Amino acid sequence: MINKDIYKFEKQDYLTDEALLTSLNSYLIGKSYLGLPLRTRSKVVKTDICKALGYEIPKSFKKTKPKFPCQNFDIYVQESNNLQIWNQEIDENRRYVIMQLNSNHVVTKIKIIHGSELIKLDTTNKLTIKYQARVPDFLNCHYTDDNEKLIPFLTSKLNIDFSHSSTMDDPNKNSLLPISVLYNNLLSIKNKKIQFESYTKERTLADLAQEIVATQLGYNMIHDDGQYPDIKHQLLEIKLQMTSTIDLGMHCPDSKDYLSLSIDETPIEIDMCRYVILIAHREDSFISIDDIIIASGNHFFEIFTLFGGKVKNTKIQIPLPKDFFD
Repeated sequence: MINKDIYKFEKQDYLTDEALLTSLNSYLIGKSYLGLPLRTRSKVVKTDICKALGYEIPKSFKKTKPKFPCQNFDIYVQESNNLQIWNQEIDENRRYVIMQLNSNHVVTKIKIIHGSELIKLDTTNKLTIKYQARVPDFLNCHYTDDNEKLIPFLTSKLNIDFSHSSTMDDPNKNSLLPISVLYNNLLSIKNKKIQFESYTKERTLADLAQEIVATQLGYNMIHDDGQYPDIKHQLLEIKLQMTSTIDLGMHCPDSKDYLSLSIDETPIEIDMCRYVILIAHREDSFISIDDIIIASGNHFFEIFTLFGGKVKNTKIQIPLPKDFFD
């Protein structure tokens, strides 16, 4: 199949499940993807699959569904048992190649499952809605004004000791800092280097970002209940960005929906929260913070661009059985 196009289906070249699995196993089992950011890893994996199957490696990989039309399969690389399928339903006629990585990011097992079987594992039959935005190539500003609805509740104190406060405490008039003060207090994070090796794990990245910001603000009691926003005491949502795509989760920054939070009996709306965006890149085993941006929810899209087309991105989450690869 040398020099065949991965985007063209040729019936005479179509491999059975067994033949496809044999080719993939022989080339990929034992291969390490340690140290690769997610987007880079995705490209390297697809390149390795082309090599394994004898297909020509394209100059750039197209966003096709499935990713490999030539053999009618999608590829998913799993470090956990939580399989996520973005912006599409499970296709019963498609093949899904699922690779398992161990804690050292080495391929240990590969399984091929047809959509008709995979769909049986989707017990919730529920699409999770996600919002996404893009970091611009050139920044016009590094922080915005606060939402005018929040201004009456902001403190005028510049130096506050947060060592006895928890990040999960409710916000109040005596401690809620303006964005301008937050920016000045966090500015020394810029150019900071942090030794960190498990940067491909999304949840760990979120924990790291929250710890960096909370520690810089002076919090000793850093807690996370998994709820929005990350640092409730300052109405701060934290994002550490090593790509241009910001995963905003289920909350759109400029939404006027109410949170289960209030200050002096005034309910807090999502667009009153503040977003700390840490722009970073990887250097070997270090993460280097290049820039910091803070935006109020109602001004968020004056700096960042909401993904067009499908404003809401959806995903199916399937918990794979423990014996899935057996």
